[in-house]
Amino acid sequence: MQANITIAILIDALSWPAVEASGFLRDFCPFRKPVRTILGYSSAAVPSILTGQLPQVHGRWSYLYYDPVHSPFAWTRWLNLAGPLLHNRLADNPLLKRLIARWTARRHGFDGYFPVYDFPLRYLHLMDHCSKRWDFRPGAFDCPSLIDVLAKHGVPALFLTYPLPEEEIFQQCAAAFRPDGPRLTFLYLAAVDALGHAGGPVSPAVLERLHWYERRIEELLRAVETAGVAVKLFVFSDHGMVPVRGTVDIRRQVASLGLRFGRDYIAVYDSTMARFWYLDPHCRPRIREVLAACHQGRLLTDAEKERYGIAFAGDRYGQDIFLLQTGLVIHPSHMSRRVLHAMHGYDPDDRINDGVFLASEPPDAPPETITDLFSLILRAVGMSSPAEVGG
Repeated sequence: MQANITIAILIDALSWPAVEASGFLRDFCPFRKPVRTILGYSSAAVPSILTGQLPQVHGRWSYLYYDPVHSPFAWTRWLNLAGPLLHNRLADNPLLKRLIARWTARRHGFDGYFPVYDFPLRYLHLMDHCSKRWDFRPGAFDCPSLIDVLAKHGVPALFLTYPLPEEEIFQQCAAAFRPDGPRLTFLYLAAVDALGHAGGPVSPAVLERLHWYERRIEELLRAVETAGVAVKLFVFSDHGMVPVRGTVDIRRQVASLGLRFGRDYIAVYDSTMARFWYLDPHCRPRIREVLAACHQGRLLTDAEKERYGIAFAGDRYGQDIFLLQTGLVIHPSHMSRRVLHAMHGYDPDDRINDGVFLASEPPDAPPETITDLFSLILRAVGMSSPAEVGG
């Protein structure tokens, strides 16, 4: 029988207020602290956990970015022939775009999480997508991940995540406790993120799900005890979740300039930030003037992009990035047609956006940011040398 195992559980969007309100895992994880997240959504934060790197190193940030040369959606330009028949709010709907995204992914053999949300269909052929490979696949990122490092050094590990139902994730985890089982079992649980968006970070639905998780985790620990195995338990999140307190219509303000979307500029209006590429350079000062007059957010400076780790070569994810204040959302946006109750993806310097870290015992080097979780997990499975941690 193996001497010990590590169970690492990533709960998407679990916030510190939710942990405090629920007393989540207080008896099983007495070591508890907030951890700083990164600027971005789960599309960037989960890769940062898995690699220990900031986005400009691992290559992932927001899903869509301007790159017509490499766009897997190039075929959709032929849909523009339908003109008014397709390019109206009723026909150009999120359901149709989900079908287009799935067909495109299948056609190209992509297995990553591949949404296009509500980006306008007529301009989709101009866009590329960062998540073509599943995060938990070897070689998914521009740098080594936990999956790569463990495989390289022959450390048996099991990663359980979507599209498995969460009940099955726990069942498969319990079944892995055997003499030849993995030294690391990594669970990724996403339900809290959806429940938080729908009802708020400490809504009854979120607290109920946390109680359900606690029961399942208690069952896992009993199974480990029965097997006579020592266990280290880490539970953490990629970011927090904050209530939405207002909306900002950036799209209308920019559109009022009379510039041509798709000809003069391209913009992606995410939930909490707007990203711009200037096809006509003369548009940049005009759009920047509008953004400067919007006091509900700010244009990120080059220095801030460097500090947040999003200074991508060639301004891949936007020549200009306008970030809203915490608690505000862009509406309408390219992410959703409705205003959600809670959101994330704000300034990580605002510590209300922190994720959480809970542990069954105090680690030698407690994590301060989510990028510290990479080396913490590797040390837990016995890979402590710089060469090993570096992959």
